[in-house]
Amino acid sequence: MAWTRHVLERPSAWNTAVGHELWTQEEPPATTLAILLPGDRYRRDAPLLDYARQVCLQHGCDVLAVEYGHQAARSDLGPQGTERVAAESAAAVRDALQPQYRRLVVVAKSLGTRVAAHAAHMAPIWDERPTVFAFLTPLVPVVPFMRTRGGLIIVGDQDPAFGPEALRAVRATGGLDVRVLAGADHQLLIRDHWRASLAALEATCAGLEDLLAGRSNRSVDAGTQGT
Repeated sequence: MAWTRHVLERPSAWNTAVGHELWTQEEPPATTLAILLPGDRYRRDAPLLDYARQVCLQHGCDVLAVEYGHQAARSDLGPQGTERVAAESAAAVRDALQPQYRRLVVVAKSLGTRVAAHAAHMAPIWDERPTVFAFLTPLVPVVPFMRTRGGLIIVGDQDPAFGPEALRAVRATGGLDVRVLAGADHQLLIRDHWRASLAALEATCAGLEDLLAGRSNRSVDAGTQGT
């Protein structure tokens, strides 16, 4: 398998240019576009998203890896930053869309889960063709969006951004594949256990493979600590 990397350079509200990465299959052409929406300070080249890109490419997808304006400017998100990032991310998706894409896969990390929800309210971008979602370490305000859209949720049981009440809410929702990694924090790392952290990364990749293949495994507690 071989891929070509393109850079979609666009102006940003943060008075800089962003360079979204678009990875395309050389042969045969992809019929699925995967979109990576990073966290606030968890960029697209951080481990969870870099491996997500590799999983999606190896499953025949093209991949759009979004860069946020405040990341390119090395600045804070700031007031109304989520709305601005969502608008710029939606524009990047529009730029990358081709008629050949019959399905979208959205892989969102932390702030990226809010970006996905805001983009849905701004424009029907996720409704124009079948779209599936992977929510990695989501944020509590996104719970209603996740319950409506369904998809895959991967979260650590030591993540302060997604507590037991939010976890109960999504577990009680049909159409959500909820995978809880034991001992994992907001970056899906297990403190002082590098092997367990690698196991959590592997479990995340396996979850993405299941999503791409249409497999579901609802409400799984994945024990990784100490492995």
